[in-house]
Amino acid sequence: MDDNGFDDLLRAASRRVSRRGALRALTGAALGGLGLLGREDAKADCRGGRRRCGGRCRPPCPDVMTRNRSTCRCECPDRMVRCGQVCVDQDRCCPGEKECGGGCIREEDCCTYTHKRCPDGSCLAKDGGVCCPDVEVACPNADDGCCNSFAGEECAANGCCNTIITGHEICDGKCVYTRTDKEHCGGCGRECDACSSCIEGDCRSNCGEDRACCGRTCCPTGHCHEGKYCCAGDDIFCPGTPGTCCRSGYHCKVDGTGKAYCSSNP
Repeated sequence: MDDNGFDDLLRAASRRVSRRGALRALTGAALGGLGLLGREDAKADCRGGRRRCGGRCRPPCPDVMTRNRSTCRCECPDRMVRCGQVCVDQDRCCPGEKECGGGCIREEDCCTYTHKRCPDGSCLAKDGGVCCPDVEVACPNADDGCCNSFAGEECAANGCCNTIITGHEICDGKCVYTRTDKEHCGGCGRECDACSSCIEGDCRSNCGEDRACCGRTCCPTGHCHEGKYCCAGDDIFCPGTPGTCCRSGYHCKVDGTGKAYCSSNP
Protein backbone atom coordinates (compact mmCIF):
# COMPACT_ATOMS: atom_id res chain seq x y z
CA MET A 1 0.00 0.00 0.00
CA ASP A 2 1.45 3.38 -0.90
CA ASP A 3 1.52 6.36 1.44
CA ASN A 4 -1.58 8.01 -0.03
CA GLY A 5 -3.70 4.87 0.47
CA PHE A 6 -2.66 4.54 4.14
CA ASP A 7 -3.54 8.16 4.87
CA ASP A 8 -7.01 7.71 3.34
CA LEU A 9 -7.65 4.63 5.53
CA LEU A 10 -6.55 6.44 8.71
CA ARG A 11 -8.80 9.43 8.00
CA ALA A 12 -11.83 7.14 7.45
CA ALA A 13 -11.24 5.33 10.79
CA SER A 14 -10.89 8.64 12.62
CA ARG A 15 -14.21 9.85 11.21
CA ARG A 16 -16.00 6.68 12.41
CA VAL A 17 -14.57 7.00 15.96
CA SER A 18 -15.55 10.68 16.17
CA ARG A 19 -19.13 9.99 15.19
CA ARG A 20 -19.47 7.22 17.81
CA GLY A 21 -17.88 9.38 20.56
CA ALA A 22 -20.12 12.30 19.71
CA LEU A 23 -23.24 10.10 19.88
CA ARG A 24 -22.18 8.62 23.20
CA ALA A 25 -21.51 12.08 24.66
CA LEU A 26 -24.89 13.43 23.51
CA THR A 27 -26.75 10.42 24.96
CA GLY A 28 -24.96 10.73 28.30
CA ALA A 29 -25.74 14.43 28.54
CA ALA A 30 -29.43 13.85 27.79
CA LEU A 31 -29.81 11.12 30.38
CA GLY A 32 -27.89 13.10 32.95
CA GLY A 33 -30.15 16.10 32.41
CA LEU A 34 -33.21 13.94 33.05
CA GLY A 35 -31.70 12.52 36.23
CA LEU A 36 -31.87 8.98 34.89
CA LEU A 37 -28.19 8.28 34.78
CA GLY A 38 -26.34 7.17 37.83
CA ARG A 39 -29.22 6.66 40.34
CA GLU A 40 -29.56 3.41 42.29
CA ASP A 41 -27.20 1.55 40.01
CA ALA A 42 -24.32 4.01 40.32
CA LYS A 43 -22.97 3.33 43.80
CA ALA A 44 -19.27 3.01 43.22
CA ASP A 45 -18.53 6.24 45.14
CA CYS A 46 -21.13 5.68 47.97
CA ARG A 47 -20.19 3.88 51.19
CA GLY A 48 -21.92 2.17 54.09
CA GLY A 49 -24.69 0.62 52.06
CA ARG A 50 -25.72 3.96 50.61
CA ARG A 51 -26.95 4.32 47.05
CA ARG A 52 -26.87 7.30 44.76
CA CYS A 53 -30.21 8.93 43.95
CA GLY A 54 -30.75 12.39 42.57
CA GLY A 55 -27.03 13.09 42.55
CA ARG A 56 -26.56 12.28 46.25
CA CYS A 57 -25.57 9.24 48.27
CA ARG A 58 -28.56 8.25 50.40
CA PRO A 59 -28.85 5.76 53.30
CA PRO A 60 -30.98 2.61 53.08
CA CYS A 61 -34.71 3.12 53.76
CA PRO A 62 -35.94 1.95 57.19
CA ASP A 63 -38.33 -0.92 57.91
CA VAL A 64 -39.95 -2.29 54.72
CA MET A 65 -39.74 1.00 52.81
CA THR A 66 -38.23 1.34 49.35
CA ARG A 67 -36.85 4.44 47.70
CA ASN A 68 -38.92 6.02 44.95
CA ARG A 69 -36.57 6.28 41.94
CA SER A 70 -38.23 9.49 40.77
CA THR A 71 -38.55 11.44 44.04
CA CYS A 72 -35.81 9.63 46.00
CA ARG A 73 -38.18 9.45 49.01
CA CYS A 74 -38.59 6.35 51.16
CA GLU A 75 -42.13 5.02 50.73
CA CYS A 76 -44.17 2.24 52.30
CA PRO A 77 -45.62 -0.58 50.18
CA ASP A 78 -49.19 -0.38 48.92
CA ARG A 79 -51.94 -0.60 51.55
CA MET A 80 -49.54 0.57 54.23
CA VAL A 81 -48.94 4.01 55.78
CA ARG A 82 -45.80 5.54 57.22
CA CYS A 83 -45.55 6.17 60.96
CA GLY A 84 -42.22 7.85 61.47
CA GLN A 85 -39.64 5.17 60.68
CA VAL A 86 -42.05 2.23 60.39
CA CYS A 87 -44.88 1.11 58.13
CA VAL A 88 -48.23 -0.14 59.42
CA ASP A 89 -51.33 -1.45 57.71
CA GLN A 90 -53.56 1.38 56.51
CA ASP A 91 -56.42 0.20 58.75
CA ARG A 92 -54.28 0.48 61.89
CA CYS A 93 -53.11 3.45 63.96
CA CYS A 94 -49.50 4.45 64.46
CA PRO A 95 -47.76 3.42 67.71
CA GLY A 96 -48.89 5.68 70.57
CA GLU A 97 -52.17 6.48 68.83
CA LYS A 98 -55.66 5.02 68.99
CA GLU A 99 -58.81 5.23 66.91
CA CYS A 100 -60.94 7.93 68.46
CA GLY A 101 -63.83 9.86 66.96
CA GLY A 102 -63.35 8.39 63.50
CA GLY A 103 -59.60 8.91 63.21
CA CYS A 104 -56.25 8.11 64.79
CA ILE A 105 -55.02 10.53 67.47
CA ARG A 106 -52.66 10.41 70.44
CA GLU A 107 -53.94 8.11 73.16
CA GLU A 108 -53.72 10.85 75.80
CA ASP A 109 -55.92 13.14 73.68
CA CYS A 110 -58.80 10.66 73.46
CA CYS A 111 -61.50 10.92 76.14
CA THR A 112 -62.37 7.40 77.20
CA TYR A 113 -65.93 8.33 78.15
CA THR A 114 -66.90 10.42 75.11
CA HIS A 115 -64.63 8.64 72.63
CA LYS A 116 -63.76 12.00 71.15
CA ARG A 117 -60.68 14.19 71.01
CA CYS A 118 -60.00 15.82 74.36
CA PRO A 119 -57.21 18.45 74.66
CA ASP A 120 -54.71 17.70 77.43
CA GLY A 121 -56.67 14.61 78.45
CA SER A 122 -59.10 16.59 80.66
CA CYS A 123 -62.05 14.22 80.45
CA LEU A 124 -64.54 13.06 83.06
CA ALA A 125 -67.15 10.32 83.33
CA LYS A 126 -69.71 12.88 84.56
CA ASP A 127 -73.11 12.55 82.87
CA GLY A 128 -71.86 10.10 80.26
CA GLY A 129 -68.63 11.92 79.52
CA VAL A 130 -67.30 15.46 79.59
CA CYS A 131 -64.35 16.86 77.67
CA CYS A 132 -63.05 20.27 78.69
CA PRO A 133 -61.50 22.68 76.13
CA ASP A 134 -57.94 23.97 76.48
CA VAL A 135 -59.03 27.11 78.36
CA GLU A 136 -60.97 25.09 80.95
CA VAL A 137 -60.07 22.70 83.73
CA ALA A 138 -61.94 19.53 84.63
CA CYS A 139 -64.05 19.80 87.78
CA PRO A 140 -66.23 16.81 88.80
CA ASN A 141 -68.41 18.97 91.08
CA ALA A 142 -69.18 21.65 88.50
CA ASP A 143 -72.56 21.66 86.76
CA ASP A 144 -71.06 20.95 83.33
CA GLY A 145 -67.88 19.28 84.59
CA CYS A 146 -65.55 22.13 83.55
CA CYS A 147 -64.33 25.41 85.05
CA ASN A 148 -63.22 28.33 82.90
CA SER A 149 -59.64 28.79 84.10
CA PHE A 150 -59.09 31.52 81.48
CA ALA A 151 -61.75 33.62 83.23
CA GLY A 152 -60.24 32.94 86.68
CA GLU A 153 -62.35 30.00 87.80
CA GLU A 154 -60.85 27.30 90.02
CA CYS A 155 -62.28 23.91 90.90
CA ALA A 156 -63.61 23.60 94.46
CA ALA A 157 -65.46 20.87 96.35
CA ASN A 158 -68.76 22.65 95.70
CA GLY A 159 -68.15 23.61 92.07
CA CYS A 160 -66.32 26.37 90.20
CA CYS A 161 -65.02 29.33 92.19
CA ASN A 162 -64.07 32.61 90.56
CA THR A 163 -61.60 34.09 93.03
CA ILE A 164 -61.10 37.13 90.79
CA ILE A 165 -64.55 38.34 91.83
CA THR A 166 -64.25 40.19 95.17
CA GLY A 167 -65.42 38.19 98.16
CA HIS A 168 -64.97 34.69 96.76
CA GLU A 169 -62.26 32.47 98.19
CA ILE A 170 -61.57 28.75 98.45
CA CYS A 171 -61.49 27.92 102.16
CA ASP A 172 -61.01 24.33 103.33
CA GLY A 173 -61.54 23.21 99.75
CA LYS A 174 -64.91 24.95 99.35
CA CYS A 175 -65.83 28.12 97.52
CA VAL A 176 -67.24 30.65 100.03
CA TYR A 177 -68.47 34.21 99.86
CA THR A 178 -66.42 35.77 102.62
CA ARG A 179 -68.67 38.80 102.88
CA THR A 180 -71.49 36.77 104.42
CA ASP A 181 -69.98 33.43 105.51
CA LYS A 182 -69.90 33.21 109.35
CA GLU A 183 -67.09 30.63 109.38
CA HIS A 184 -64.90 32.67 107.01
CA CYS A 185 -66.03 36.26 107.53
CA GLY A 186 -63.75 38.60 105.62
CA GLY A 187 -61.24 35.81 104.96
CA CYS A 188 -60.57 32.12 105.47
CA GLY A 189 -60.64 31.03 109.12
CA ARG A 190 -62.20 34.21 110.57
CA GLU A 191 -65.21 32.74 112.39
CA CYS A 192 -67.98 34.79 113.96
CA ASP A 193 -69.47 33.70 117.30
CA ALA A 194 -72.93 32.17 117.53
CA CYS A 195 -74.51 35.51 118.41
CA SER A 196 -73.11 37.40 115.45
CA SER A 197 -73.77 37.68 111.73
CA CYS A 198 -71.25 38.24 108.94
CA ILE A 199 -72.11 41.49 107.19
CA GLU A 200 -69.88 42.83 104.43
CA GLY A 201 -67.00 40.71 105.70
CA ASP A 202 -67.34 41.92 109.32
CA CYS A 203 -68.70 40.01 112.33
CA ARG A 204 -71.48 42.08 113.90
CA SER A 205 -73.19 41.13 117.16
CA ASN A 206 -76.93 40.50 117.23
CA CYS A 207 -77.15 41.07 120.99
CA GLY A 208 -77.26 44.84 121.19
CA GLU A 209 -75.59 47.10 123.76
CA ASP A 210 -77.13 45.68 126.97
CA ARG A 211 -76.51 42.02 126.22
CA ALA A 212 -73.55 39.82 125.51
CA CYS A 213 -73.06 36.53 123.77
CA CYS A 214 -73.18 33.68 126.24
CA GLY A 215 -72.62 30.33 124.63
CA ARG A 216 -75.04 30.40 121.75
CA THR A 217 -77.50 32.97 123.10
CA CYS A 218 -77.53 36.67 123.90
CA CYS A 219 -77.49 37.13 127.69
CA PRO A 220 -78.19 40.26 129.78
CA THR A 221 -74.99 41.93 130.89
CA GLY A 222 -73.74 40.49 134.18
CA HIS A 223 -75.72 37.26 133.94
CA CYS A 224 -73.33 35.18 131.83
CA HIS A 225 -71.14 32.76 133.73
CA GLU A 226 -68.08 30.96 132.39
CA GLY A 227 -68.96 32.28 128.97
CA LYS A 228 -71.78 29.80 128.43
CA TYR A 229 -74.23 29.78 131.35
CA CYS A 230 -76.84 32.55 131.22
CA CYS A 231 -78.79 32.84 134.48
CA ALA A 232 -81.95 34.90 134.24
CA GLY A 233 -83.21 37.42 136.81
CA ASP A 234 -82.39 36.43 140.41
CA ASP A 235 -81.20 32.95 139.49
CA ILE A 236 -77.89 31.91 140.96
CA PHE A 237 -75.10 30.12 139.17
CA CYS A 238 -74.06 26.75 140.51
CA PRO A 239 -70.57 25.83 139.24
CA GLY A 240 -69.81 22.25 138.39
CA THR A 241 -68.96 19.91 135.55
CA PRO A 242 -71.20 20.85 134.02
CA GLY A 243 -72.58 23.87 135.93
CA THR A 244 -76.17 25.05 136.05
CA CYS A 245 -78.46 27.91 137.06
CA CYS A 246 -80.73 27.54 140.12
CA ARG A 247 -83.87 29.52 140.65
CA SER A 248 -84.26 31.64 143.70
CA GLY A 249 -85.01 29.54 146.81
CA TYR A 250 -83.07 26.53 145.64
CA HIS A 251 -79.70 25.44 146.89
CA CYS A 252 -76.66 24.57 144.80
CA LYS A 253 -75.42 21.00 145.13
CA VAL A 254 -72.68 18.97 143.44
CA ASP A 255 -72.81 15.19 143.20
CA GLY A 256 -69.95 12.74 143.39
CA THR A 257 -69.08 13.14 139.71
CA GLY A 258 -68.76 16.93 139.97
CA LYS A 259 -72.07 17.63 138.25
CA ALA A 260 -73.96 20.65 139.70
CA TYR A 261 -77.64 20.42 140.49
CA CYS A 262 -80.31 22.40 142.34
CA SER A 263 -82.02 21.15 145.52
CA SER A 264 -84.78 22.49 147.73
CA ASN A 265 -82.97 20.99 150.70
CA PRO A 266 -80.29 23.05 152.37
